[in-house]
Formats: sequence, C-alpha cells, structure tokens
Amino acid sequence: MGPRNSCGNYQNHRGNDLKTTVTIISEKKDHPILQGVTSFLSEGSLYRNSPLPEGSTPLLIGSVKGFPSEPIAWTHIHDGARVFYTSLGHPKDFEEPSFQHLLQNAIVWALDREPSKGKP
Repeated sequence: MGPRNSCGNYQNHRGNDLKTTVTIISEKKDHPILQGVTSFLSEGSLYRNSPLPEGSTPLLIGSVKGFPSEPIAWTHIHDGARVFYTSLGHPKDFEEPSFQHLLQNAIVWALDREPSKGKP
C-alpha cells in the first residue's frame, strides 16, 4: 500500500496517455465547492486514491476506460481545519472553466467564507 495519512492515499496513477473523464458525484452536486462546476475531460493521468480515509467527502470522480473510477476531489476535516484535495492539475486543466470554479470555490470553502457571485 502507498503512503497514507489522514487526508490522502496516493497509490500511483494510470498511464499518461489516458484522458480522465471528470464527473460530479450526484449526491454532492449542491456542495458549495461544486458551484459552476460541470463534467469535463482532463488530459491528466488518473491518480489511484482509493480508499479514502474515513471522514473524507468525495466530490468528483475520475474515470478512464478499462479501469475502476477513482475519487479525484474531496474534502476532509483535519484537527478542526477544512482540507480540500484534488489530483487534477494538468496544465490544460487550468484552461477549463469548471476547474477554475473548483479551485476558487475550494479556497473560499477552506477559508469558511461566503462564495462571490462573480466569475473565477
């Protein structure tokens, strides 16, 4: 088993030649981090993160053909602090409006602030 701490469980990744389909976990669609976020295709490889530590709340799932889906964005409360993690971050992800919303919303959520109504 790969390195594991209270907030993550990285166990390598799928091939760099596989594109990852990013999907919102439907039960979490109303989470404030997901405001303005829609499904998209990432050029980045899919990290193997399962299982998540107890108490984690997965928000986005990633999938590539022929392999099990993996959580790719989640929250966790650690020692009273709000923690957000995503394995996304391929350079082209930063051009994707949904990824931009995800990052902006996650920062605001982690700071326990109200989201702005403007664009990222």
